[in-house]
Amino acid sequence: MPQNPAFLCIGEQRCGTTWLYHALRRHPQIWLPPLKATRYFVRTSDKSLMATIARNRDLVELRKMHRLLRRRQVTLSNLTWFVRYYCMPRNDGWYASLMRPPPGRMSGEICHAYSGMTDAQLRGMRDGFPDLKLVYVLREPLARSWSGLARRLQARHGQTIDADWDTEKLLGLLRDTGAIEKSSYSNAIERLFEVFPRDRLYIGFYDQLQDDPVGFLDDLCRWLNLGTYRQVVGEGPPAALASAAYPAMPSGVRAALAKELEPSTNRLCELLPNRYTNDWYENLAGR
Repeated sequence: MPQNPAFLCIGEQRCGTTWLYHALRRHPQIWLPPLKATRYFVRTSDKSLMATIARNRDLVELRKMHRLLRRRQVTLSNLTWFVRYYCMPRNDGWYASLMRPPPGRMSGEICHAYSGMTDAQLRGMRDGFPDLKLVYVLREPLARSWSGLARRLQARHGQTIDADWDTEKLLGLLRDTGAIEKSSYSNAIERLFEVFPRDRLYIGFYDQLQDDPVGFLDDLCRWLNLGTYRQVVGEGPPAALASAAYPAMPSGVRAALAKELEPSTNRLCELLPNRYTNDWYENLAGR
């Protein structure tokens, strides 16, 4: 019996994962859950989500529930899935039941929170789901950091990034919100390489996703041993989802951020030598 899920996309945040979720849901051989991210492998408790929310007033989950209801994503056809998701204790069996696809399809999840998993969490994922394949999408580090900060300020604080803030304040926000850490890809890649066989990892690049979205999807589907997107879906992928507007990065912030990101990007070039990582490093080194 095939393992559920067959694959996980672990990020990165602001690298097209929401677009990828909607694109893959069109593929007739893939099943994705009605909720983009369950966050199972980074849970802090095995109790049901409802029990955790009631006890801890978990703001992330409360916001998620509010979005689901506001967008009318909970329907009669998926109500049973959401009852199981919110009301049952969480363990590998619970997770596998959430990821059980209809006959003839493979299941997956897309959750960028998984890119920051500890070694112990990664080993738990591997041991519980030994056949699991992982997809990791990367984006030019400066652009990802700035976009990540803008998104975090808007989503968590209802605040718009202001390019007139002084350099130290903006750099502090980039550090405190994890925007720099999430763009230091080599750290996550090395953890993944230590736990998972390399043939179980697919590294994709946002540059290709932007330039050739169908080619990006075709390459991913071939790696998953599925029919290519253009062959099977019969239509193009969804249009890129609109991002919130934010100002250009100030030159002083850019120079300081490039200096911080340069060592990890240089290491990334050693781990994954290709034209994308080389271009990113040259962009940073030029400052």
